[in-house]
Amino acid sequence: MLVIKRKWLKRTITALIFIIGLGIVSFPFVSNAMSQQQQHRMIDTYNDVSRHSKQVVVVSTSKLSKTLAWFKNPFQKFNVKKVDKDKRSNTINGMLTQVEMLGTINIPNIDVKLPIFKGTADLQLSEGAGLMEKTSPLDGKKGSHSVVTAHRGLPGSKLFTDLPKLKKGDRFFINSKGKKMTYKVDRIKTIKPTELGNFAKDDRYNYVTLMTCTPYMINSHRLLVRGHRIPNEKEPAAKKQISWLWIGLGVIIAGGATYGGYRWYKKRR
Repeated sequence: MLVIKRKWLKRTITALIFIIGLGIVSFPFVSNAMSQQQQHRMIDTYNDVSRHSKQVVVVSTSKLSKTLAWFKNPFQKFNVKKVDKDKRSNTINGMLTQVEMLGTINIPNIDVKLPIFKGTADLQLSEGAGLMEKTSPLDGKKGSHSVVTAHRGLPGSKLFTDLPKLKKGDRFFINSKGKKMTYKVDRIKTIKPTELGNFAKDDRYNYVTLMTCTPYMINSHRLLVRGHRIPNEKEPAAKKQISWLWIGLGVIIAGGATYGGYRWYKKRR
């Protein structure tokens, strides 16, 4: 009886190690897929609302996002709705629960499409990109310079991870309050966080600078990718997204089935 219990315990531990290993391998793909699905739902809803209204659009997000920004819950509920500025309450017990959504950004060359929120607090940057305070609004007017920032290297979301792959001449697209704007990258620069003189305005141009941390996982400097507005171009068709969520789940199921089949075959012998 003791021998049987030991064998059962050994098999159970082996199975658990196998399942945990599969989960660790699949986590980045599954988590990123969940994050992208949520971001795309926000974008679709924002585009639908802003197309018919000029009112402020806010996103109500779970308070857990403040402390568990790396964990993207596929069942997390959020509501996009129109509210009047003077009637909006966005804190509960001092914790941010609503953030204003200003628009969306699409960067086809690195396959990134994100919501843009007002501000750059942890909550905003865990869900998408943020418009840096004290920079210009996303209105597309000459003489303005907006700064849009997002994280790199979050375990559960791609965000601006691939921003260094952009080159001069690449395009990115911003949609804000029903206005679509096209930008052409004209400058790429790496600076120290204290070098704040890189966001100058020019009466001849409308600038938007995309900013993220660099080098990857060290984050000692800031990468700036600036673009100036050009006549609108047609946005490239969205690439067909690979469902990493289902691939990850499939790998786990297939791996479990393979292991179970192997154990059953070995036991029969």
